[in-house]
Amino acid sequence: MRKFMPYLMLVLLAPVSQAYASNVGFSIGINFGVPGVVAPVYAPQPVAIEEPSVFIDPPELGFYVAAGLPYDLFFVGNLF
Repeated sequence: MRKFMPYLMLVLLAPVSQAYASNVGFSIGINFGVPGVVAPVYAPQPVAIEEPSVFIDPPELGFYVAAGLPYDLFFVGNLF
């Protein structure tokens, strides 16, 4: 009987140690880069237009294009 006593205790205590849905957790962590180091954020330089631009409307494009500027500027549906 003494040989079976540890097995009997294991069978009796096994249901107590079961995990239930109320005490089970799940977590995922995803990190990119070196932890604790924050990359600098650079704001783009504002664009200042000193004179009104001349816009042309090429029919093959379907929107207005500014002419004579050192950068690309488009006008579509009240948005530049």
